[in-house]
Amino acid sequence: MGGKKSKFGAHDIEDLVDFGVDPYLQKDVALYRGDDPKQSFGLSLRGSKRVGGCFVREVRKDTPAYANGSIKKEDRILRVNGSDVSRSDVQGVVDKIKGTKSSEPLLLDVSRGGSGSLSSAGGDGGYSDRAACPYYLSHALSKDADIIFAPYNYVLDPGIREALGIVLSNSVVILDEAHNVEGTLREAGSGKFGEFELCELTVMLNGSAVTERSTANLMDVEAPSSESESLYLCDVAHALLVFVERVVVKLRNARTCFQKNPGKKGAAMALRDWEKYHTPDDHEFDITFDGPTGKGLNGKCVGCLPFFEKLGLTRADFDGLRNYVDAFEKHFRGRDGGGADGSTERDRISNLVDRLKELVYKLNAAIQTPEHYYA
Repeated sequence: MGGKKSKFGAHDIEDLVDFGVDPYLQKDVALYRGDDPKQSFGLSLRGSKRVGGCFVREVRKDTPAYANGSIKKEDRILRVNGSDVSRSDVQGVVDKIKGTKSSEPLLLDVSRGGSGSLSSAGGDGGYSDRAACPYYLSHALSKDADIIFAPYNYVLDPGIREALGIVLSNSVVILDEAHNVEGTLREAGSGKFGEFELCELTVMLNGSAVTERSTANLMDVEAPSSESESLYLCDVAHALLVFVERVVVKLRNARTCFQKNPGKKGAAMALRDWEKYHTPDDHEFDITFDGPTGKGLNGKCVGCLPFFEKLGLTRADFDGLRNYVDAFEKHFRGRDGGGADGSTERDRISNLVDRLKELVYKLNAAIQTPEHYYA
């Protein structure tokens, strides 16, 4: 069943099984120049002072790397045309890439997360040499599939689409049982965060905000420009802590206002609505709803914009917060999990990190199109 390598570097189904051996590593990703032997492969690279090695800063559009789709931003380049470059600087990797013959494809081994090692025994999960991961196997096969079946949320939830690398351009999307779409979209755009959980986030971030400024606590953070910058854990955690505290104060003030206002918009109205909608089925009543497309404030559709104005946060602020929470998560995931605090505590902190990222990303989505959200 052998043959010429496919665009994701596999000869046959056995190679696809081998592709699933290490979920952090993609081997022999083949980039073809096409008819122009001088065409750029489309990879912008950067180094890292903290961990060394060479990383993908950007995949340029309309290039072999973009057309292939396997290489993503922040992937670490481990091997070029069979040569180990895991410890090379940017110039060394560039020289290896430029050495690719015009008649041959560029072959890359890259890692995404994990230990950044060429060995599957590098501490990423102890995969055997005959193991296969169904998820990564199906992910590889989907690149050349004509028809792909998936749950609603894989397509409709932008967070899942981004995480899985799903691109819908030039695709035909068919939704079966479409009456569930509204609920799926509402769930994808909604988030519930209790006061106790938000306070746990502040405690976690406060612990990181008081760490010392040392090389071990230095992390790479994406900047608004294409260049990344190195910041200390305490500074990143402090920025996220201030953000969470703003949310906590805003929600506490809203709760106090709700409890102390028994009028039309306070607790009394909530009780009346509860009684109104919890009546037997044989009772008739009128329902009106002024949604995000209603008149809004002064005739303008504003949605949840007043919520962000009271928080004092803008879209530009969330651009920075997204970069901070991504760097914070990467720092946490990259630490050695063999501490003495036990797996239960690590799992708890891991869940808090996930919730922190969800909070930032949900609010970021809302502030981009506030007219479609309510807070």
